[in-house]
Amino acid sequence: MWGWCVYSACFFQSPVGFPRSPRTRKSKFIEVVSMRKCRTLVKCDYILQLAGCYYQRSHALKSIHIRDYSDLTRKIWAWCVYSACSFLVSCWFSQASTDKTRDGARATTITAPSVVTEDDTVPVHCSSDGNPPPTFSIKGPKQTSSTNMLEITNIDRSDAGDYSCTAINSRGEETKTTNIKVQYPPDVSVTYRNVTENDTGVHFTCFPKGEPQIYIFSPWTHIGPDGHTVIRQLPAESNGGLTLPGPVTYEDSGYYRCTVNNGVTGRSSQLDQTEQSGYFIVGGPPKIEHNEVEGLSLKVWFFAVPEYTSVQWYIVDGSTVSNTDPQSDIKVNTQTTDSVKRTFHNKTVLVPGYITTLTFQNKSDAEFRKYRLIVDNIKGQVVFVKQIGEIYEREQKARDFMRAEMRYNKAVEDLKTKQLQIQDHQKKNQEMQIKLKDFDKLYDVIKNERNKCVNLIQTSTQKSAEMKEKIKILQNEIEILRTSVMRKTDNCRNND
Repeated sequence: MWGWCVYSACFFQSPVGFPRSPRTRKSKFIEVVSMRKCRTLVKCDYILQLAGCYYQRSHALKSIHIRDYSDLTRKIWAWCVYSACSFLVSCWFSQASTDKTRDGARATTITAPSVVTEDDTVPVHCSSDGNPPPTFSIKGPKQTSSTNMLEITNIDRSDAGDYSCTAINSRGEETKTTNIKVQYPPDVSVTYRNVTENDTGVHFTCFPKGEPQIYIFSPWTHIGPDGHTVIRQLPAESNGGLTLPGPVTYEDSGYYRCTVNNGVTGRSSQLDQTEQSGYFIVGGPPKIEHNEVEGLSLKVWFFAVPEYTSVQWYIVDGSTVSNTDPQSDIKVNTQTTDSVKRTFHNKTVLVPGYITTLTFQNKSDAEFRKYRLIVDNIKGQVVFVKQIGEIYEREQKARDFMRAEMRYNKAVEDLKTKQLQIQDHQKKNQEMQIKLKDFDKLYDVIKNERNKCVNLIQTSTQKSAEMKEKIKILQNEIEILRTSVMRKTDNCRNND
């Protein structure tokens, strides 16, 4: 570069102050005749060649007079150094002036909402000052962009984090970072353990995970074993957990639902997020629920958690009822069912259980004996004793009661029907009364109009009679006048 600057200065700058020696006999000179002659002087000196060529090209000088080569070389070198320095200074000022208009990337900013909601569309914009204009790149946890704009559609929780914008030009680079928080409704999980009757301190834990991590817990919902009947509402603890009150019983079995929100709605526009536990089991001895007699069969519904290990019927005198005895007139059948009625905190729910049936071949066995049912599981046993005749009597009374109740219900229905008919007739009577009043008013109006017409007729008749009388009087007067006129006419004729 320095060589180029010196060469350019020597070749293009004017030879200001270059000495010209007068022509004398003693002075030595070199005459440059043409460019070809100028090129032949390269053996003398490279700088001398440059100076001579310059003057030949500008036609300003046909010959150069010098005293000797050393004097010429020294003056040319002084002029070249001066020109080179001037040229370098001008180059420096020109570069400094250019540098004032060129700058690295600076004042870089990255613009994006700091808090968004899941499934939103989020724009990330990057800007910077610099000359020449910088190029941009945006980098996020999952997405990148090679421009100054990044649009994140349907943003989700995995897109949360730092987003950096880098602006680069030939003068340098600058990076700015911003953080985007993605809010989303909590995902909820419930933990628990199965227990045995009379256990205490039974606890359910509710684990929400969402953004923001500020949760509002609603009361827990206890749902029956059928999966849809709401049994009760239980208050949640400050951390969202639930501790069942007192020693637990089989009535505490079922599903427990945790409800929580953090102020962010879900994809279905619901604010509360729920999670239901699995089937919570409270184990214990079997429970007899109810029994009934159908014909010559005694049916007993029971449930057992854990599952029963044995179901055995006995006659109270001590003998065992068994299906394996071919001479027995009593048969036993036990099977599963989904229709065992069970009360859970004053709510009746159908739960899975079992039904055992004792079938008699003759009525005497059913009427005159007592039977004992024993059901066992690993938690204990339950005993049920019943005299079938008592059940028959009770069933008969129940049937009589049902018939009486049906008659009563029918009478009530008839009464309701009669009351409806009475109400209908009363309504019609009210309508007829209203119509009668309307007709009464209309009759009065017509009567008044008739009286007016009668009065008008009477007045017209009277006036008509008066007019006839007047007409008769006028006719009489006309006759009298006619007679008088005729008499006077006759008198006049006689006088003539």
